[in-house]
Order: sequence, then structure tokens, then C-alpha cells
Amino acid sequence: MSEKLGQLDLVFVVDNTGSMGPYIEQTKSKILEIIRTIKKEELCHRLRVGLVAYRDHPP
Repeated sequence: MSEKLGQLDLVFVVDNTGSMGPYIEQTKSKILEIIRTIKKEELCHRLRVGLVAYRDHPP
């Protein structure tokens, strides 16, 4: 079997601008839920997770 089987690299890209304020807590909760679900799978032997958050910059 290939040593790459069961390895997953997953990156979440999250809009963290002001307009997302009301949704940030739910977004964090869903990301954690997705990670926990994937980790439970028998085929996932190694999971690496990344996060790219972008936000507003002052003018």
C-alpha cells in the first residue's frame, strides 16, 4: 500500500472581515466539527490542518 494513503492536508480559508462578525463563532464551530468528523474516519491516519484568515486593513 502506498504510504500516502490515509494522509490528508486540509486548509480552511476564512473571511474574517467585519461583515462576518455575526458568523465567526458558528464558522469556528463548524471547522472543529469537520476536523473531528474526519479524524474519526478509519482511512484518515494523518491529518494536517491549516487556516488562512483574511481581514480588513485600515486605510
